[in-house]
Amino acid sequence: MPSHAQNHLSVNYTSAATVPDHLNVCGAPDTVRVTVSLAGQSPFARTQITATCHLFSGIRFVGLDGGATSAGVALLDDSDPSAPVFSLPDLSPNGLTLVHIGMVIRADCGIVDTLSQNGMLEVFDQWQLDYQLDGQTLSETDATAEYRDALAVPFFTLQPGTPPPPARPGDCLTRQIVVSNSALNGSTDTLWYTATEGAGLSVQLIEANGIPLDFQKTVGPFGDTVLTAVLAGAVFEANSFGNGDASFDPDEALTIVEHYCVVDCAGGTESTHAVGWGCNGDLCAEATVIDFVPLGEGTPKAAFSKGGALPDVHAGYCAPGQTTITLTNDGIEFDAGFGAMYDLWAGIGLGGTFGTEDGRFRITSLRIAGVDVVPPAEPLVALHGHP
Repeated sequence: MPSHAQNHLSVNYTSAATVPDHLNVCGAPDTVRVTVSLAGQSPFARTQITATCHLFSGIRFVGLDGGATSAGVALLDDSDPSAPVFSLPDLSPNGLTLVHIGMVIRADCGIVDTLSQNGMLEVFDQWQLDYQLDGQTLSETDATAEYRDALAVPFFTLQPGTPPPPARPGDCLTRQIVVSNSALNGSTDTLWYTATEGAGLSVQLIEANGIPLDFQKTVGPFGDTVLTAVLAGAVFEANSFGNGDASFDPDEALTIVEHYCVVDCAGGTESTHAVGWGCNGDLCAEATVIDFVPLGEGTPKAAFSKGGALPDVHAGYCAPGQTTITLTNDGIEFDAGFGAMYDLWAGIGLGGTFGTEDGRFRITSLRIAGVDVVPPAEPLVALHGHP
């Protein structure tokens, strides 16, 4: 820490109780109190004193605590919230020897950026004191005690829930994303949730702790859908392992449930989920996780072969005959049901037009899977619906 240049004034926290003790980043402010007092042996008064508090990077001045501030101390300039300027009454060995300054301060995103570069940094404020002493203009710098342990920073992680089953276009399912705060003592009252969904998915509803969310939907540059929603208030009150308040505290968890439909195999089903927190229009930190909706693998393949359970009988003049065609699925299936054929239609008829008559031949009856059906007027026959 820097030493006194002329050693005529000093700045210290008034007591251990007035040192910052809980600065939750982007959370509630804290109140501190410093004492400016005489130092050195000069018998002359220190006059026209201004004190500028250069707060540690990421700490902001919120306001003057009038109840903790001595009479005669005034706030001159707080246009720069990182360096408020105060005017102090004259201090003299034969008169007033000290004054107190009470301040309300808050930590913002800047402190996260600073500490992420060097987590071992000492956190303290520097005071610049400018004054007159026996006709001389003097300036000195003092530093107050370190308060790194007072900082509380939330730390969020995301984890996908149980993987959804393989899907196909038209399937509508749900999936979970669990958000946890694993910080030691940091919390937040607001989270911003963002989900970038592949073009193959359409999200119908988002719930957080069972509460439906209002979300905005935009289209990204690659056709992906970007969903954004705010998490706060009643959502946090329902957190798992929580205390029921509207803050996302350490060791609490929140469950997001997305209701989605698969609309396209080719559009992609990868999604990126993120939660971020911050203040003053800045994002302090963001946690992300990538999730996939698996598409079922399998390829059906229809194959017709002549013959089957009944023997073929050739038709003659006024003598009925019969012929049997067997349909099989020669496809490949890696996921159950994804090599199956559904809504199957087949052309059944005579000649190139699939008619019920061709020359001297006419279809008089039709049996599919042991069930007699009326010979169709149209060439396509629905094969589904038969045992």
